[in-house]
Amino acid sequence: MNAFDHIQKIRSAVWLLLLLESNSERSQSGWLVLGGRPVFDSQAANVLKVSRSTITRWRRRLTSLGFIDTEPIATGGHRITLVSKNASGPENFSVSPAAESRWPSMNSEVVH
Repeated sequence: MNAFDHIQKIRSAVWLLLLLESNSERSQSGWLVLGGRPVFDSQAANVLKVSRSTITRWRRRLTSLGFIDTEPIATGGHRITLVSKNASGPENFSVSPAAESRWPSMNSEVVH
């Protein structure tokens, strides 16, 4: 299974999943977001132009659905690892192979 098989459950959290995927790199323990550095909800909110509480809700949804594992960091933020929904492991998860050293600058606008 992949993200598309669960789109009804993921809903708008797919935007966070895509951001995390595009900023992850392979490690022995799976796909680490930002190379294992802390990911802050406020940073992701700034990139995606949504509220911090929206990112928190999306992060919790992705964790509960098993798409990501999160580990709180003592200094704040979370260490996030992408998890495969496939039994064969994270190597089959559709992820970009290289991560940026910083969050990308993304233009967005709200269309009503």
